[in-house]
Amino acid sequence: MRRRIGIALLTILLSSSPVFATGEVSLETFETRAIGAENFKIYNLGSDFDTLISGGSVVNRLGGDPGFGNHAYSGKSITIITEDPFNFSWPGVGAWVQGPDVIELAVYEYNESTGKNELRETTSLLADGPDEYLALGGPGYFITKAIFSSSRDFTIDNLTLGIPGIGPGIPEPSAWVMMICGLGLVGCAIRRRSAARACSGCR
Repeated sequence: MRRRIGIALLTILLSSSPVFATGEVSLETFETRAIGAENFKIYNLGSDFDTLISGGSVVNRLGGDPGFGNHAYSGKSITIITEDPFNFSWPGVGAWVQGPDVIELAVYEYNESTGKNELRETTSLLADGPDEYLALGGPGYFITKAIFSSSRDFTIDNLTLGIPGIGPGIPEPSAWVMMICGLGLVGCAIRRRSAARACSGCR
């Protein structure tokens, strides 16, 4: 009986694990991108879980921390979006920003019932220093779209997708079915064991 319960618990653990390893973090520095490049994939090229960036172009960095390299991504409204929001998301999005006005970050999560990315939260800062870090996310976030925006052109650099220790991705529907079945097996096993004990006490 213990073996059956152990197998059921293992099924739950395996089925509820995300598509990618826990704590995977992707960093885009734009250093390998050509100046002028506009819309391109920034993560996991050639897969259903690609993440795309658009709304600006790669430029030469002007000032700021020299440790960030020579390239950055510049625009007024920069969008980062996952290609398959139903099956994949990020727990966090952040970047080092530089610009003359307030810069806002808005993050969205996929709503299965509407089939759309819907706004979850916004934050903003005045990037009056050479580089300021702007980010949102944490446990329980499933970010499928993020928009950095400002009234005038600004730059983002060292764009970070993910949070250490928190795995990206949303389990696929089949995984949820397996998890529910696993829980059912555990419940049945415990119930049968309890019933068996009750019957043996009656004798």
